[in-house]
Amino acid sequence: QEHRSPTARRPPTSRLSMGMVLPAADAPEGCIAAPGATSTGETSRALADVAAGFFPGVWRFEGFRSARLNTEFLLNKNINIGGQPSYWDKAGRLFLYYQEAEQRWAICPLVDDGEVLLAVVQQGVLRGIAFEGESFGEWHEYIEAGGEYSEGWLRRELQLTQLPEPEPWQRPRPSDPLCPPVTPSTAAPSSGRGAQPTVQEILADHPELQEVLATSGPRGAKLILRFDAASDAGAAMAIKQKLMAGCEARAVRPIAVADFGMLRAQLEQRKRQLAA
Repeated sequence: QEHRSPTARRPPTSRLSMGMVLPAADAPEGCIAAPGATSTGETSRALADVAAGFFPGVWRFEGFRSARLNTEFLLNKNINIGGQPSYWDKAGRLFLYYQEAEQRWAICPLVDDGEVLLAVVQQGVLRGIAFEGESFGEWHEYIEAGGEYSEGWLRRELQLTQLPEPEPWQRPRPSDPLCPPVTPSTAAPSSGRGAQPTVQEILADHPELQEVLATSGPRGAKLILRFDAASDAGAAMAIKQKLMAGCEARAVRPIAVADFGMLRAQLEQRKRQLAA
């Protein structure tokens, strides 16, 4: 069964699907625009032209109740989800990805409750804490119970601004032999549990692995692993393949225990700042 934590819910599906919670996008409008429909520095009628492969370089989101969602998302064409490039906040903690089945965009945290959600959504599972609605600028944000709000999806009208830098990216044509088309990431073989393993499950299966840190940013995702003794690149790659299937590792290098501790402290400080 799929684990769902309070901060990374499965977004409700379209009107054509069972179990509707709130109306969701059931048509391309608001998700797909004609080529050249966007203009830099102004509010656009679509986040990207997915069909034509046209993706603006950066979007600014304003109007969410949660302050961490009101930020800029930068295009990262090296991290694909469902065959489409993704967008990331500057801290590498949130990513914006296109849900092909629902023809809409959604925002999701990289890691939640020990689960690497990037690997989960790359397998086609719908997860997120906000998703696009029927019209451009309409979004639904997941709200936990507290104060005047009850737990559920809250409709928000956002100000979405396409910034001039960096420049938009046009996917190369499939006919260009030097630029092969982007294809969906290949999911790792099932481990028998029926779902992507969590960090806790990986730790249980690999007693030599002591700790896992995960982060991401515009240049890509990172896994930092701490073993109980010196380990080679092969051991690190085996863990990476289980946690982040479909992401090609560009480099594997050793890290000192002291440096690992500094990275852990930095991540914990960021987490406290977000919770403040």
